[in-house]
This record gives sequence, C-alpha cells and structure tokens, in this order.
Amino acid sequence: MERPILITLLAALTIIFIITLFQKKQNLIVNGFTVIVFSLTASIVAAQLLILSGIVADETNSSGDPQSFYITLIIGAVSLINPAIYFLKT
Repeated sequence: MERPILITLLAALTIIFIITLFQKKQNLIVNGFTVIVFSLTASIVAAQLLILSGIVADETNSSGDPQSFYITLIIGAVSLINPAIYFLKT
C-alpha cells in the first residue's frame, strides 16, 4: 500500500546523495537548504506512513509489513547522511 511512496522517497534521497557527492562548488545544483528540507520532509512522511500502516494493521488484525519498516529505517539513515555529506564537502 505505502511501499511505492517509500521507494520513491528513497530513490529521490539517493539521487540527492549522488548529486551531493559529485557536485563541484562552482555549479550548485543542490544547496544546503534543499538537502535539509527534503531530508526532513522525507523522514517525516516515511514515519507517518509507517505509523498509519501500523494502525491499519492493528485494526484489521493483520501483521505489519517488514519491508516497509526496513525501507523507513534506510530513509531515516540516508536523511541523516545527506546533510552531513553536504556540509562536510563545503
């Protein structure tokens, strides 16, 4: 249900991570504000999706989705790494 949204967020964070690693200082494709805001937004949306899927699983007496949990953990880790990489490079 929420897995395509989580995968899209993870793909966008990965693209920002790759751009941050390989960008030169002269041509700023991604700035610090963009990295911080998108990382915060992605982690908040992923956490809310995980909480809401847990509520739905609890109400329907079914088990949660472990893959969505792991994707949410990866999104949280990449959201923490992206600003650190950006500000270490500048």
